[in-house]
Amino acid sequence: SLGTYECSLNLERLRLLSPCLDDADKDVRLEVINVLGMCDDEESEKYLVRGLYDEDPWIRARCAEGLGRKGNEARAPEIARLLQDEEPLVVIKAIDALVILGGNAAFRYLLPMVAHSVPEIQAAAQEAVEAIRREVGE
Repeated sequence: SLGTYECSLNLERLRLLSPCLDDADKDVRLEVINVLGMCDDEESEKYLVRGLYDEDPWIRARCAEGLGRKGNEARAPEIARLLQDEEPLVVIKAIDALVILGGNAAFRYLLPMVAHSVPEIQAAAQEAVEAIRREVGE
């Protein structure tokens, strides 16, 4: 995992960069999300939450990853809404992010996913539930 680091983006730079999240080119939006995902501050976290609603599945997936890495359990409900996404990749990235957050909330969101109709999602959910059980059991 990449982890986070003290972001070199100050608030002024962040505000200049944030309009790029509305760029018509998904690659521009994706690059901004990649940068924000490596920043360890509340402001960039808010932009990642906004990206969970992006029309592009890769951006939703990257935002879930970034939020998972930040480890703020309060974001679990926002990440969990991606468990209903139509794109399996997005759902799996949301599962991964919730595992990183851990705890009872993540467990409650993930348990129903074990019965998902898509085998890859079902397997990821099963693994996730087991990982959280082990974590709680320690």
